[in-house]
Amino acid sequence: MLVRLIVFVAIFVHLGCEEEAAPIETPDEDRFVPTEPATDAGQDAASNELAKDSGPEQPGSVALADGGTLNPNLGTDGGPSAGQGTDAGAVEVTDPYVPCEGQWVYVNGDLLVPAPVENADAGLIENVVPLAEDGGAQIADGGAGAAALPGPYWSCDLLFLGAVRDNSGLPLTLLEVGAQTWTEGRLTGFYADDFGLSGTLPSRIGDVRQLKSLSLARNNLSGAIPTSITHLANLTLLSMPANRFEGAIPSGLGNLTQLINLDLSSNRLTGTIPSSIGQLTGLRFMLLSHNDLSGPIPATLSDLSELFTVELFQNELSGPIPSDLNRLTKLKYFSVSYNQLSGSLPAALSEMAVLDRLLVGDNRLEGVIAESLCDLDIDWDSANFSIRNNRFCPAYPSCIAELMGTQDTTDCPAQ
Repeated sequence: MLVRLIVFVAIFVHLGCEEEAAPIETPDEDRFVPTEPATDAGQDAASNELAKDSGPEQPGSVALADGGTLNPNLGTDGGPSAGQGTDAGAVEVTDPYVPCEGQWVYVNGDLLVPAPVENADAGLIENVVPLAEDGGAQIADGGAGAAALPGPYWSCDLLFLGAVRDNSGLPLTLLEVGAQTWTEGRLTGFYADDFGLSGTLPSRIGDVRQLKSLSLARNNLSGAIPTSITHLANLTLLSMPANRFEGAIPSGLGNLTQLINLDLSSNRLTGTIPSSIGQLTGLRFMLLSHNDLSGPIPATLSDLSELFTVELFQNELSGPIPSDLNRLTKLKYFSVSYNQLSGSLPAALSEMAVLDRLLVGDNRLEGVIAESLCDLDIDWDSANFSIRNNRFCPAYPSCIAELMGTQDTTDCPAQ
C-alpha cells in the first residue's frame, strides 16, 4: 500500500523525554552471550559457547495525521488474560496480543517522527528524505526541526523496547535500553544481561520479527513467558536464565526453527517440556536446569541431531531416559541428575562416541548396567560422571564399580 505522510507528526512515546537520541551499541553480529548455567555437582558449565501485520486498533494507540494509528500501547504490559492447561497441570498463559501495525520512523530522544514514504513494499522504504553525511536524516521544518535524526527504524521494534523499559521503570531513552543491534532499520539483536530489568516480558516481543538474538540473563523478570515469542521465526539465541519466569514453556516453541541456543535455566517454570521441541533441528544447547518441570523427557529429543549439550538437572522430570539417545551422535554433555527418572540406563549409551559427561545421579533409575558402558571415553572418577542414589543392581561395570555411591538394591535379585 502506498502511503504519503503530508504532515510530520512528532509522537510523544514517553513523557519527560530527553531531546537528543542516544547512540546505539552494536555488538558483533555473531555475538553469543551464553550464561553459565547453574551446574550439576559443581562442575564447570557445559556450554560457554515483520511482516507489516494489521489488526484492530488498541487502546492507547496514537492517531497520525493521515488518519492511521501507531499501534500498539507503549507502557506496562497488561499481563495474561486467559490460560490453557497442560498435561502436568501447569497453565500456559495466552497473551492479549494483537500484532503491531507499524511504520518507518526517525528517533529524537523519545520522539518518534514518521518518515515520509513514497513507496513501501513488504516493509521496505524508498524515497525517504535525503540522508545526512552522518547517516541521519534532515527533518523538514514543521516536523522535529532541522536536526539530523537517527533512522529510519521500524516503529514496532522501538515500541517493544519502550515497553521493556517502562515495565522496568528505567529512566532511559529508547535507544539506551540494553545493547542493540540494528540491521536496515530492524532490531536483530537485543542484549540486556544484568541490566536491572523487572516486571513481565511484554507480549510485544512477538512484534520484533527480525530478531535473531535475545539475551536477558540475570534480571528480575517475572510472570509467564509470552506465547507471542513463538512468532520470532528468525531467532537463533534465546537466553533468559536466572530470572523469575513461571508457568509453562510455550507449546509453540517448536516454531523457532532457527534456534541454536536455548537457555531458560534457573527460573520457576512448571509443566512439561513441549514435544514441539523436536522441531528445533538445529538446536545445539538446551539448558533447562533448575526449574520445576515435570513429566517425561520428550521422545522427540532424539530428533535433535545437532545437540551438543543437554542440561535438565534439578527438575521434577519422570519416566525413562529415551532409549534411542544414541541417535544424538554429537552429544557431549548429558545431565539429568536430581529428577525422578525411572527405568533402565539405555544400553545404547555405549554407542555415543563423543559423550564425555554423563550425570544421572539422584533419580529412580534401576536394573543392571551393561559392561559396554565402559566403552565411553569419560573420566569416570571426576565431576563428569555421577550415578549415585539410584536403584541399580550389581554387578556393576568395572569402570564404575567403585563409584556407584548409595544404591537402593531392595528389589534386586539375591546375589
